[in-house]
Amino acid sequence: MIIQFNWYEISQISYIPESQLILAYCLFINTLNPHERKIARSINDLKRKLKIDNISTSLISRNYILHHIRNGIISNYTCAEPQGYFTNVTFFSADVHVKHKTHYLYILSQRPISSKENWIPSYYVDDKYHKNPFITKINDKLYFTLEKKI
Repeated sequence: MIIQFNWYEISQISYIPESQLILAYCLFINTLNPHERKIARSINDLKRKLKIDNISTSLISRNYILHHIRNGIISNYTCAEPQGYFTNVTFFSADVHVKHKTHYLYILSQRPISSKENWIPSYYVDDKYHKNPFITKINDKLYFTLEKKI
């Protein structure tokens, strides 16, 4: 399954890593089940799924996610202009700091949507991103260890 996203768009909506991760998760749920779009039973359920500590109410107040007592948390976010993609969603539930997850999304966004490779040249991103648990640096390439070559 290919989940398309636009990191610039996500980072313009929110600079808060937890919110950025939720928006990317919404895109995954939209791809998985485009009719229901339910991302969690409750706020606490969403925090547990993504292993995050808090959720900004700005996503709810700006209607990117809808919070219904009976229906749970519903995705109302769609990507206007996809520019990148990911195929493996296990990083969402990884037990690592949320910044590693959002940095991973940023690094993934440097791979063109037309690329079928599971790597990018290391010079595409600053050195501070090279120590991410979801990538491996070999020579001058950053490999996405969760992604498969398409």
